[in-house]
Amino acid sequence: GILLGLCQSALAQIYVSGHITNDTVWTNISATYTVNGNLYVDPGVTLTLAPSTRLYLNANCSITVDGSLVLDHPEWVQFRDYNGNCGFVVNGTMTATGAVFQDINTSYNAWTSLTINNTRSFTASGCNLAINAVEFNAGSTVNVTGNVFGAGVYCAADYVPKLLPNTSFGVVYLSGGTLT
Repeated sequence: GILLGLCQSALAQIYVSGHITNDTVWTNISATYTVNGNLYVDPGVTLTLAPSTRLYLNANCSITVDGSLVLDHPEWVQFRDYNGNCGFVVNGTMTATGAVFQDINTSYNAWTSLTINNTRSFTASGCNLAINAVEFNAGSTVNVTGNVFGAGVYCAADYVPKLLPNTSFGVVYLSGGTLT
């Protein structure tokens, strides 16, 4: 099951790790959800971050989505990488609306990322993805509009037309496919 812990501070922290095995909604409860160990959204399960919810992702931690993840206008999703990698791995579906992804402790020894694996789905609108990398693997379904990609986007050339309805990019790295 999922491990939850609460720590009192100026802004309370709710520590989360483990497996989410039932549909779950995290809400803005004057606390920040902090992933302090690997977190898994199991197949057939949906984790929803309600509007104004805050999420920290600590160094050397990941969120693996085998079910569904819905980010509905969270206040922010912050990656605290320090000297370790952290990020999302989507093996299911992820939908993000109005989400701000921030790398707040950049380190040359760390990497923050969002990876959409083969035959999986990512939909985003009105998001700011200010992290090191967003990777769309071949065969994934990508629907992105009105987003700011502040970092590198890694994808096959076939994805370029899907990227055009977005606001801005850092760098787009192409690997294979046909650019027409």
